[in-house]
Amino acid sequence: MDFVYSVIIVFSIILLIGYLIFTQFVIVESETEWIVDRLGKDRVLKEGINRFIPYLDRREAIVDMREMEIDPPAQEIITRDNIKLIIDVIATIRVVDSLKAVKSVEDYQKVVESAIIANVFSTLGNKRLEDIQKNVDSITEEIKRKTDRESRDRWGIKVESIRIENMKPPKSVIDAMGERR
Repeated sequence: MDFVYSVIIVFSIILLIGYLIFTQFVIVESETEWIVDRLGKDRVLKEGINRFIPYLDRREAIVDMREMEIDPPAQEIITRDNIKLIIDVIATIRVVDSLKAVKSVEDYQKVVESAIIANVFSTLGNKRLEDIQKNVDSITEEIKRKTDRESRDRWGIKVESIRIENMKPPKSVIDAMGERR
């Protein structure tokens, strides 16, 4: 009977040593997450110490979980009263579901930028210039809400804020506004 226990203990020690040899422990930095593929199944390694098996696990992406700024190029928009505006917007986003952000699209920043541009077009295109100027805060909140709902559900991205940095009407409109005052 002592022989059986000895064999079990030796076998257990061999298994433990084998496990430790083939297993690595990795430290995932603060405010990042790793997307790891193990034999076709994806998983997320959160910040801290995680187990990583080199020949089974493959790191697919490192996702920064901090807020980041997106600055789409200035867009020319035609308002409901047929005035061309050049709008420059800046948005702040944060990844809330790193697996969705990496697996559902190729480049989540570019896709969110496109969604912001589309929502700016659709929202401002339905408003008159005077309404846009009077209600800038509520309009940016509306654009943020639309973009956040779409990007969070589809790509795991939260839109923290959207700001209209610059709104430039044509010179003729600026001149007319100056004459009116």
